[in-house]
Amino acid sequence: MVPGFVQLGILAVLFQVTIIAGFYSYLRWRYPIPDAELRPRTKWLLLSGLALVTFGQLAAFGASGSLRVASVFSMRQAIRIQNAGFLVTFLGYGILVAGFALYPRKSD
Repeated sequence: MVPGFVQLGILAVLFQVTIIAGFYSYLRWRYPIPDAELRPRTKWLLLSGLALVTFGQLAAFGASGSLRVASVFSMRQAIRIQNAGFLVTFLGYGILVAGFALYPRKSD
């Protein structure tokens, strides 16, 4: 059984993914991208950013949660994995922002 903060973190990650996917669906429905070349690039940026956000947060929560269940990592290793997970998360959010900024642009 994983600790409660890990379960709460997983729910927070799922909530974030749902909000981001809902916002993208709304943009796609309300403002479709007219340029066929820009559509796959924007979708790739958004999906890769979302994957990095999800992976980073789950790795960060899992590393600290593993200390309470079974000590697979030492405390120092768990903190390093947690910090790396947060860095991956911030990188993913940066890619998401770039994807949403690129969304309404039209290539000339």
